[in-house]
Amino acid sequence: MIRVFAWVLRFVNNCRNNKCKEHELSAAEIENSEKQFIRLTQTYYLPDVESLKFVTFIDNILRVKSKITERNDENSFLYPIMLPDKCEFTKLLVRSVYKKNAGIQIMQSLTREKFWIIRARKTIKSILNKCVVRALFKVKRTITCVPPDRVFACVIFQVVGIDLYF
Repeated sequence: MIRVFAWVLRFVNNCRNNKCKEHELSAAEIENSEKQFIRLTQTYYLPDVESLKFVTFIDNILRVKSKITERNDENSFLYPIMLPDKCEFTKLLVRSVYKKNAGIQIMQSLTREKFWIIRARKTIKSILNKCVVRALFKVKRTITCVPPDRVFACVIFQVVGIDLYF
């Protein structure tokens, strides 16, 4: 989705300027398109979040202040980008992490390295429940009946079972 948005941005830039770039996308173009797409998503889904005290702006992107600010680490880890739970971009992001065949907890920790999804656990769970492959491999419990000799009343040691190990 970000690559498509990067191509659209390049097309717009080529239309505005008479210079025409025809080669593949550069890393800077992809990174710029990701930032612009995140800004658009945040302005559409999170318009009134600026008033919260645990939120900050870095590069005009809404970020969450984490508790581990004293650690020497990347800015994306210390201040993860805030994303809404209902957004299609968020769902695609979670699906891209899910391709690594992870559970809910692992997927949540992988996405929190760079992004802070509102109601992340619920969002991840809903995406996992909609997955067809995961539904195919779920173990179905079979209810087995108790043998009749264990159910009926009898004298002590009238029915005995023996386990054989070889």
